[in-house]
Amino acid sequence: ILHEYQKRIDPIPGSLSSNSILVDQLQKENKELTEKIKKYESILQFSSPSLISKDNYIIDESDEESHKVVLKIGEGATSVTYKVIDTKTSIFMCKKILKESSSSFNDLKNAIKEFEVLYSLNHPCICRAIGMNTSEKLRDSNIDEDQDITTVAIFLEYLTYSLKDQLKKQIDNTLKVRIVIDIVHAMRYIHKKGLIHRDLKIENIMLNSVFEAKVVDFGLVRIHESLSDDYSFVNESMTKGVGTLAYMSPEMIGEKDYDYKTDVYSFGVVLYYIFVGNLPKYSITDKTNNKPFPLPSQSSSISSLCIDIIKKCTKHNPLDRPSFDDILNDLRKNNYSLADYVDQSIISRRDNEIELFETK
Repeated sequence: ILHEYQKRIDPIPGSLSSNSILVDQLQKENKELTEKIKKYESILQFSSPSLISKDNYIIDESDEESHKVVLKIGEGATSVTYKVIDTKTSIFMCKKILKESSSSFNDLKNAIKEFEVLYSLNHPCICRAIGMNTSEKLRDSNIDEDQDITTVAIFLEYLTYSLKDQLKKQIDNTLKVRIVIDIVHAMRYIHKKGLIHRDLKIENIMLNSVFEAKVVDFGLVRIHESLSDDYSFVNESMTKGVGTLAYMSPEMIGEKDYDYKTDVYSFGVVLYYIFVGNLPKYSITDKTNNKPFPLPSQSSSISSLCIDIIKKCTKHNPLDRPSFDDILNDLRKNNYSLADYVDQSIISRRDNEIELFETK
């Protein structure tokens, strides 16, 4: 396309460059070319691109006419999730329907504003938000007449694999380290945007069809918080079991002021899980009483570097924890050696790919 365009803008023998007809034609072609390039760039940037305009993320009933539910992924206390396909574009999506009627929102506009933040995040290691329907119909089984209620549906990038499930299959150390690099880049990006994830855990890391890791569920807890002024992140987490609490920083469990470093603490626990295969035996009482975090022993599955990063990340005092910039620099300086038999060329290539995307 570019070569063809160059031919057209080269001087034409025997003609005036100021010819208004030619200028108009070239301007039109330039505009068309620019639009094509933007389209190609968007395809390159996303592994499963959405055809929804970036300026309009609202999905309505007419859009959903082409959506087909493939299967029900799961259901929780606050939402039900489906895998759907847009039959027009053949794009799979994850559809998450909040089990709250629009009338129960203190401020629906606030929920939409929070979604805009999530929607604005453009990073290969973060699950993409595609759109939302603010007039989703949901059958309320609690009402005798089985009448529909109006709620909110959020459409996200569909991701094929759960990291937790894949770890049970004993994936090799190179893939584990590559996944860690993806997580570090995602969290570094989130923090540079002035945002905090607040719920980083092994269950919130998914893999696409080529095993690239993506952080999920970012921002959705903030939408839930807008439902009530009395909402408590910690109380909500208590209902999810000990697993979620194991990743929470001491300051968050104590419901004290917290900042970006709460995510760093959670990352330390995630790192432990990836290379040890389970959560540490560390009770809430141990955590609140500032008992030392139980570190694993060095082996072929986990290096002294990995143990040292876990130790730094899980410091009781947030000021003593590193930033994700520090963690990435530490990994690079030590050739990504979080365990034995890691192919450093593969890790370095992935690290550079993401870095190139981030600096565009």
